[in-house]
Amino acid sequence: MTTIYEQDRLNDKETQGFRVYTRYFNFEISNPKSGATGEEGGFVDAMKAQDYVDFDPTAGTLDKNRDKARGYIRWVNLCLSLSKFGVFFQEVNELTGATALDTPTKIKFTMGYENANEEALYIKDGDKEYKGAQEVFKYLAGWALSHTYKSFADVWNPELDSQGKNPSGGPIGFQNEFLSCTKLFDTLDDAMAAVTIEEIDFPDGDITISDGSNTIGKN
Repeated sequence: MTTIYEQDRLNDKETQGFRVYTRYFNFEISNPKSGATGEEGGFVDAMKAQDYVDFDPTAGTLDKNRDKARGYIRWVNLCLSLSKFGVFFQEVNELTGATALDTPTKIKFTMGYENANEEALYIKDGDKEYKGAQEVFKYLAGWALSHTYKSFADVWNPELDSQGKNPSGGPIGFQNEFLSCTKLFDTLDDAMAAVTIEEIDFPDGDITISDGSNTIGKN
């Protein structure tokens, strides 16, 4: 697919003697483990629990907030994997079904690449080759979604014991924990098949949560 903006750049190449391959892509991924908790929970969440407008410091449970932290860990690793070809723009468009305590059922986001020459987009993994935007970006996303992560994270603890402290001994608030986030898909092929990619001319939109409202200054 050659978009309007890409055609303009191809025309510029002929008249100005240089190539610019700035392109924008929408990504969409649905949660394959809806309702999962613990190490399988969290899906991919572009916002931490405390970034949501409905965040209540005393609501929910520590386990719920651990799942939110796992989702954010996966999001960071997904972005790192997708950033191998010069990302200069990133925008989260939709977190379906998400709240400060609930995991998204689907995530939509846009990535802008400054060096997305179709011919140069190439990855070799073992005996398999991936060429062009659709294959390469699905590979990069799928690779991230089919790996397990272990990382320290700040987890919000909303629980108090009879002494007015959280079970770890401090007040309601953050506690640093080492979390394991198991892979969302068992195989790379399954993960790649779950990623939808569409090239667009130019990004337009804000983050929307499940009720359709915009969150301002939270992403």
